[in-house]
Amino acid sequence: MEYHFSNIKGVPLDQNKVLSACEKLYELLSDDIYAKILSETGISYEKAKKQTEEARTLINPDFLKERIKRELSGFPFTHNGTRYDIRPVGTILHIAASNAGAIGAYSVIEGLLTGNRNIVKPSSKDSGITQKLIDMLTDCEPELKNYIYVANVPSSDKYGIMNLIFASNAVCVWGGSEAIRSIRKLCPTDTDIIEWGHRVSFCYSVKDADEEALYHIAKNICDTDQMYCSSCQQIYVDTDDPDDIFSFSERFLRILEKTAENDPHDIFKNAGRTLALKCAEFDGQKVLKGSGCAVIPLNDAFLKSSVYSRCCEIKPLKRENIYDCLSGFKNKLQTAALICGKDDEKELSELLFNVGVKRITRPENMDAYSLMHDGEYSLRRYVRITSSDF
Repeated sequence: MEYHFSNIKGVPLDQNKVLSACEKLYELLSDDIYAKILSETGISYEKAKKQTEEARTLINPDFLKERIKRELSGFPFTHNGTRYDIRPVGTILHIAASNAGAIGAYSVIEGLLTGNRNIVKPSSKDSGITQKLIDMLTDCEPELKNYIYVANVPSSDKYGIMNLIFASNAVCVWGGSEAIRSIRKLCPTDTDIIEWGHRVSFCYSVKDADEEALYHIAKNICDTDQMYCSSCQQIYVDTDDPDDIFSFSERFLRILEKTAENDPHDIFKNAGRTLALKCAEFDGQKVLKGSGCAVIPLNDAFLKSSVYSRCCEIKPLKRENIYDCLSGFKNKLQTAALICGKDDEKELSELLFNVGVKRITRPENMDAYSLMHDGEYSLRRYVRITSSDF
């Protein structure tokens, strides 16, 4: 299946060239080059290897072709003498989030696949990863340089950001509520805003959870440091007994501590966690501390992000109370990892979908990539549907 788009100056962009460049980049990332680049930013080599595999998943040509097929198929078509087609938005400004260094580069690839000209503003914590990935991509296909501009404008430079916005047909914002709110204030009313805001993910478990399933939750917490939308922020247990919560917490701490030992934090992150946990203890909370991690058993069921990375709160939430507790979060929910027996899978899945959860997974797939993002086909956000009688 082939798609040919035009950029805003009418110069055709062949989607197959984008796919070809991604295929070459996919092969380049198969060795240690990218992992070594990532490890130079301060993360462990093992984590760099994992992020390299994640990058390869996102630019895998087979994965991208499947996305194109699912998200953009059916065009062009004619109905009652009118031809309907899809065309690029024009120029998209991609404003990257600080919690995922290379997200700006992946967002640009989505813009290229849909034929757009792209401006990307990397996060201040990017460490040059976005620029490096884009350089590698354009080395694979030099023509793509005409469709990408990296703007290293600090977030504090409101005038500089406004200039980028005025040069764009749409602004794609990755980040938390405050970041999105500040960009909304800068955008004219005729500029489309594509928001990929902060979402919260969690695990819902029966009280006699399988040990291997809990290991996968612990691994998600340690691999992501609870920084991503798909990171497990806390665990709900299908009980209302505080004793169940405490025993579950003790059990999970042992698993989390063993997992954290394989990828220890640096001294600064450990110091920050210690301070946060001291504050929690001053507030009267019981804190179960392990080496490089902590678990906090609580009696309330309020959902919130973790107080600090590798700190997991365990809370009671009987299944019959799921709707009352979580329905108020509306569009803030993303992924729920489900730990239960087969007989409970359908009932619990329906309860979680009904409160707005977009994705329900097995624990081992919690941070895996899927064909949709936050309940949407993201490529659809980067095109417009046109009609013509001629």
